[in-house]
Amino acid sequence: MNPVLHQYIAGLEFSGDLFLDVEKLFNKHSAEATWVHCTKVAHEAKALALQFHADPVIAERAGWLHDIGTIIPNEDKVAVAQALHIPILEEELAFPYILHQKLSREMAIQIFGRV
Repeated sequence: MNPVLHQYIAGLEFSGDLFLDVEKLFNKHSAEATWVHCTKVAHEAKALALQFHADPVIAERAGWLHDIGTIIPNEDKVAVAQALHIPILEEELAFPYILHQKLSREMAIQIFGRV
């Protein structure tokens, strides 16, 4: 894992249960409302996957993980993205919040071993 991410998981002991571990991450960063949002997205993603014959487990996991990049403060998002070698658009420099999606993907891979 890139060392820039260590500060965001410091003190957390992950169990290997993705649901519980992502919840711990959001709780550590006082982002309970975002976690509630992610669980709702996960529920809907799973339902859509079942409806369209896609993998419901992958869809549900994607819902839980899709906003984990929001735990990084907006003022740090550009520096973290640069440290992770994530390409940054001009629009993202102007509005760093929108980097949370790219950051979420990279965090899902590096912290949780998921895409």
